[in-house]
Amino acid sequence: EREMCGALGCLSLLLAPVGSVFLLRRPENPRGPLLRPRDRRAMVMKIDDDVERWINQNIGQVSEKSALGGSGWASFHRFAVEGSEVQCFVKTASRTSNEMFLGEALGLQAMAASRTVRIPEVIHVANGSMG
Repeated sequence: EREMCGALGCLSLLLAPVGSVFLLRRPENPRGPLLRPRDRRAMVMKIDDDVERWINQNIGQVSEKSALGGSGWASFHRFAVEGSEVQCFVKTASRTSNEMFLGEALGLQAMAASRTVRIPEVIHVANGSMG
């Protein structure tokens, strides 16, 4: 995965020629009370730790990370890997990976198999450590 991701370089999701995509879900608490902003920030920090840990263990040491915005259901980040041109686009969401990302990942893989347009490579889909 490291060589494949490194060869692909920088990326974005669906909007431009791309490289790698890392999809991870942000944990949710569907039966609990609404989270206060402070609690939401803590949850986002935890999922960012999960993402950084996975990239460090599977691709290379994270040298830089930045928020790229988001939507009503997902947040987007960029993680650069030290000593290389590798940059991973990270998408997190409040729903489970099966609900939010499995269909998206399969769709991206099917489009990539057509070899008609450049499509992001999905390198990982998982739930966060908080569930």
